[in-house]
Amino acid sequence: MNVVQRIAKNVFFISTSQLFIKGINFIFIIFLARLIGVQDFGKYSFVTALFGMLSLLANFGLDTLLIRNIARNKTLPSVYLSNSFLIKFIISLLILVIFFILFGFTNIITDYIKRYCFIISCFILIFNCATQTIWSFADAYEQMHYRSLLSAFYNFAKTLIGLVLVFRGYGLIILFLGLLFAEILSFIVTILVVNKALKLPKWEIDFNVILNLIRDSWPFALLGFLGLIYFRIDIIILSWLKGDEVVGWYNAAYGLLIGLIFLPDSLVTALFPVMSRYYKNSEQALKLTYQKSIKYLFILGLPIATGVIILANKIILFLYGQAYVMAVPALQILGWAILLIFINAPLGRLLFSIDKQKDVLALSLITVSANIILNLLMIPKLSYIGSGIATFLSEVLSSLIFFSFLTKFSFKFSLIQLVLKPLVACLLMIIFLCVFKQINLFLLIFLAGCIYTMVLFITKTFDQDDEYLLKRIFQKVK
Repeated sequence: MNVVQRIAKNVFFISTSQLFIKGINFIFIIFLARLIGVQDFGKYSFVTALFGMLSLLANFGLDTLLIRNIARNKTLPSVYLSNSFLIKFIISLLILVIFFILFGFTNIITDYIKRYCFIISCFILIFNCATQTIWSFADAYEQMHYRSLLSAFYNFAKTLIGLVLVFRGYGLIILFLGLLFAEILSFIVTILVVNKALKLPKWEIDFNVILNLIRDSWPFALLGFLGLIYFRIDIIILSWLKGDEVVGWYNAAYGLLIGLIFLPDSLVTALFPVMSRYYKNSEQALKLTYQKSIKYLFILGLPIATGVIILANKIILFLYGQAYVMAVPALQILGWAILLIFINAPLGRLLFSIDKQKDVLALSLITVSANIILNLLMIPKLSYIGSGIATFLSEVLSSLIFFSFLTKFSFKFSLIQLVLKPLVACLLMIIFLCVFKQINLFLLIFLAGCIYTMVLFITKTFDQDDEYLLKRIFQKVK
């Protein structure tokens, strides 16, 4: 199997599983939002946002480091795997103890439902970190179908258990206990499957290695934490300043944006070990990989962002119902950020692959700080609309900073060549959407996608390099 085929296989498995996962998670979130009401949905959103931040902190960037280092040198999986396990377990346990103490002696969170749900989330965190480590071990061998299938199994179990509990009328605390059970089940199945397929190495604890891992991984850890703050701090600030109901409206819109991120993530996840290897072996191949990833993600993100902006009202009413109609303007604003999120996705991973994680950290500190400041300035006056505007402006700043930095390392592309033909295709799609906006939502999306794709081929958007890559995907290996 050649490199292109392996990337295509991994992208297929990741994107297919993510499509399945996002689909069933959408179903769960939609039923949850409808059945428990805006107020409790806001509480659920707050707890999951805070959990996500702590999850990245507990993982401490070790998954990214594990993938990169094993991809370069497959002789040391035991050292990386076992010591990463130990570091994550200690951090997760410390987080649990800290919040037990905080909840016991302070009023940092006054709502008792939020308190109990978050403590349960800390137990979920312990098992989640362990599971993620094993998935990353498989990713390092470019066997990403294991992560894809196991992640799909976990999310299916979580959704099934969650829906049963919600339909039976149980509250948020019982719901989070059900999610804990799903996490434990996923951890057990992951160990059994990956051990049988790849043979997990024996434990080899080495405190010198632990110190080296912490030294090398802290930039990844801080970057991961900053990344989630970047995407979820608006939920925390909204909950603090405006209350749970506003959080429920905003998260209904924001959840759709987060759901779409799996598309660029699928590509960059598959490309990361390949880019890490190309950095050592082929600078030309690395630059071509960068250019093509930006091109494909722009072509993919442009119609999605445009469709979300134009069809926001139909999407919100179909998914959530009239109770969440206030989410429509937030979704329209966030739609402008979708395209930027798509094309920004490969930038950080590219810099990781060329050992520039400390530079990424410095750049990310700027964008995250700007995002927090924008939210603090805009939310008091504009509420959740201000959060949407802050997200868009932060993505604009991120694009300017990262693309400018990458040009220093000769990672360039022709902007006009990139955007001109897709913009023509998108313009025709917009005309169609505006003229036929009243027809069925799914038919409208399907026909708009067909028009966009057809114009791309008519205008010959894909060049000989694209055709070569496509042929390589289906080429038989001798």
